[in-house]
Amino acid sequence: MTLQRFVVDYMFQPLSVSLARAAGGWGLGSWGNFLVAVALPTIVVFLFVGLWHGAGWTFVFFGLIQGAYLTVNMLWRELWRKRRRRSRTRSGNSLWTHVASVALTLVSVVVSDVMFRASSISAAARVYAGMTDFSDLGSIRDILSSASLRTSAFPFLFLALCFVIIFTAPNSQQILARYNPAYNWREWKAISQPLVHVSFRPTFVWALGMAVILFFGFSFIMRKQSEFIYFNF
Repeated sequence: MTLQRFVVDYMFQPLSVSLARAAGGWGLGSWGNFLVAVALPTIVVFLFVGLWHGAGWTFVFFGLIQGAYLTVNMLWRELWRKRRRRSRTRSGNSLWTHVASVALTLVSVVVSDVMFRASSISAAARVYAGMTDFSDLGSIRDILSSASLRTSAFPFLFLALCFVIIFTAPNSQQILARYNPAYNWREWKAISQPLVHVSFRPTFVWALGMAVILFFGFSFIMRKQSEFIYFNF
């Protein structure tokens, strides 16, 4: 039982069903029903999720931010479905729409993670101020054009390799797809298919590769450079 499944099955759905019945009796209309039966329970549930991570105002705001993200996402999906029904088209999103969605999701996660990791609201505010201050773009340009970076392209090549792996390679559940690795796997296994398909098989080559990954994993853990965030809970 994951936190997500517990929250959806035992918090969001009971609260949403009760509020949907109440909203139907009040005659609020479609958007009123959305606000009462979808947006409100989403915000309440994610407020709980934030408090589950820690008793502090930063976690409260982290939960509210995540709830707001999901509410906006569900609102966008509803508007998109209505638009497609009116235009009677079944065409999917374009490549540029997908790229923009991925970029927006990445920025949104980065913004919310600041609140998650900050020691206080004021500390998070200082980080946000630095993230939105573009007065030092000139110095960044000077650093990027420095001789040290021109002679060493390794950081940029490594970053490019990381992006290639993230956006083309399968995740662990997709690698183990033939073994039904996750709850309700058949319902969403076709979502976000990777460009590179890799399937696990119980062979010597796979065993050797996993042993190497396990070795390096333990090696990095033993370095003790940073503490795993969930050790705090």
